[in-house]
Amino acid sequence: MEAKLALNLIASVDMPQIALGALEAGLDGKAIRRLAILEHPTYFEVAKVLPGAMLETGLTKIPIEEATVRVAKQIARGILNSGDDTLRRIRDFESLWVRSGYADQIRS
Repeated sequence: MEAKLALNLIASVDMPQIALGALEAGLDGKAIRRLAILEHPTYFEVAKVLPGAMLETGLTKIPIEEATVRVAKQIARGILNSGDDTLRRIRDFESLWVRSGYADQIRS
């Protein structure tokens, strides 16, 4: 979750569902509840509440390079588990490499 947040890979409209999942997992707080009740939130509505919700859930802000490595590893695990053709996912890795500012960790 930290990696996807750092890379802006989660749409604003998906944030209430994620907050509901946090509540169901036993994480509770004013900001989490506020995020959970938003209907069709805009980027700006989420941006107001997200820092507080991150504190309440224990999520931290991580550097872009670390985030891209985490997401790349998640994609790679998914490929290995599914047996999917790696060439079909090459654009996902390319996109991460661009988002990372062409970090060496992602190039390989």
